[in-house]
Amino acid sequence: MMYCISYAHEELREQAEVLAARYSLTLAAQVLPRLHLTTSGLELLDSQGSPITMDWNRQVLQQRNDLLKATLAHKKLTIYDITAGWGRDALLMANAGSSVVMVEKNPLMAAMLEDCLARLDNQQLRSRISLVWSCAKQFLETLSLPAVIYLDPMHPKRVKTALVKKHLHTLQSFIPPNDDVIELITLARLKQPQRLVLKWPSKQSPPLRPNFSYHGKTIDYHIYL
Repeated sequence: MMYCISYAHEELREQAEVLAARYSLTLAAQVLPRLHLTTSGLELLDSQGSPITMDWNRQVLQQRNDLLKATLAHKKLTIYDITAGWGRDALLMANAGSSVVMVEKNPLMAAMLEDCLARLDNQQLRSRISLVWSCAKQFLETLSLPAVIYLDPMHPKRVKTALVKKHLHTLQSFIPPNDDVIELITLARLKQPQRLVLKWPSKQSPPLRPNFSYHGKTIDYHIYL
C-alpha cells in the first residue's frame, strides 16, 4: 500500500518533504487516506477526505482504573505500548507517572503520534513519552528486560460499523486486523516482563489463557506473567 502526504500551502512543502523522507511517504494530493500538513499540524484524511486530528492538549485525561491497575502505571515503571494506535492509552499511562514507549508500525499513525507529541504543552508529561516507528515483532526481538508490555491489537471490523467510533473505523480502513496476536503474546512473554497486558473485547475469549484479568463492560485486560 502506498502511503502519502500532502500540504495545505507551498511554504509547508519543505516540512512535508522531511516527513515524507522520515516515514517513507509519497508526496501526493489525490490518494486517500493520506496525511495532510496544515499550519496547525497534521491531519489524517479518511477514505472520504474528511479530516481527523489529534490534539493531546485537549484530551480529557480521565482516570481509567482498570487500565492503570492492569499496567501498574501508578508504580512509575517503563511500559512498552507495542501497538500504540492513536496513543490515547499511552497518554493515560504516562499521566499516571510511568514512562511509556509507543511503538507503531504504520507510517501515517507514527507521523501523527510524533506531531501530537511535539505539540503537547505539558513538558513533564511529554518527557515521559517516546515514539518508535517499528513493527511490534521486530521491536520485541531487540527488547531486553522490559517491565511492562502493553498490547492493544487491531481487532476485526464489527458487522455494524456504525457502532465503531470514527477514529477506530478510520484505522480499520487502512490497517488490517492483527492476525498474529498469539505470536506476539508468545514472543513478548519470552522477554520475561513483569507482566504482559492484553487489551481485548469483553465479548471475545482471549487468544491464550491469562494468569488473571480485569473485566469491564466492553473491554477486558488480560494479564500474562
